[in-house]
Amino acid sequence: MNMRVQINGGGVAQSNGKKQVSIRQLVEWAFQREFAQIDFDSERRFGAEPAPSFGMEYLLLERARVGCSIDGGGRSEPHHDAELVSAALSVLPVARGGRSMAVQIAELARVGAVPDYMPRAKPHVEPVEWRSHWRGDFAKTVKLRRETYTVSNRMRAVDVYWCPIRYVNSAAEVAAARRNYLDWWAALDVLRYTFQAGRDLIAYEVTDAMPTLMPWKKTC
Repeated sequence: MNMRVQINGGGVAQSNGKKQVSIRQLVEWAFQREFAQIDFDSERRFGAEPAPSFGMEYLLLERARVGCSIDGGGRSEPHHDAELVSAALSVLPVARGGRSMAVQIAELARVGAVPDYMPRAKPHVEPVEWRSHWRGDFAKTVKLRRETYTVSNRMRAVDVYWCPIRYVNSAAEVAAARRNYLDWWAALDVLRYTFQAGRDLIAYEVTDAMPTLMPWKKTC
């Protein structure tokens, strides 16, 4: 059966009647063009981490048996391959982020984005608040205390002010953002292996292409 399926970033090569795509292209096509939805209900029936013998075909048959749907309603059912993508995400291993990572992958795929890894981020400090003046913006200060001192045997008093600051792009924040990117990358790698090993896709063939592993090394 010949089938035409459009995918973002056309011009992919043909291989045994299937179009070769990266795993990111496949996931973005499933959620952008086919409006796939993730259904976690079936997770209680065959577990968050199915046995290695449970392929994508088994998952789809099990969904059909129990009456689960991954369509959002009001639209025609997604393409067979899009359903496979959704099914694979619904049982993403906990070791690779589980449900929260599956949702993140789907949300990013819908807008064609990657996790924010804070490129060019440098730790620095800045005032908590600013005040506007006709000469420009200045850091807002607050009264800390009142100091007294003696000058020529006369008591003087002066208010001491300080500027509250905050740390922006701390090392911990940058590290957390980049750790999340690496976790997203690793989860995509699991999906890539799943579809390369399962051979259940009918219109596409997943290549070895993956997003850049550490893109911040090129932008630092």
